[in-house]
Amino acid sequence: MKNQFLYIIVLFAFVSCQEDVEFNNPSFQDQKDNVFWRAINIKATLAANASLSIEGYTRKEKLT
Repeated sequence: MKNQFLYIIVLFAFVSCQEDVEFNNPSFQDQKDNVFWRAINIKATLAANASLSIEGYTRKEKLT
């Protein structure tokens, strides 16, 4: 009886698992003027003085 109960628990553990995978590409997003803003294209540049510049683009806007 204990073995059957164990098998049922293991069966439900594997059956109830599911994958809800969401990809967020590109993942550069912000809240701009209280509106959610997401970049379509992103670019990161490392300058010679070790400064990092990250730019996000939409069709009409650019965020640096």
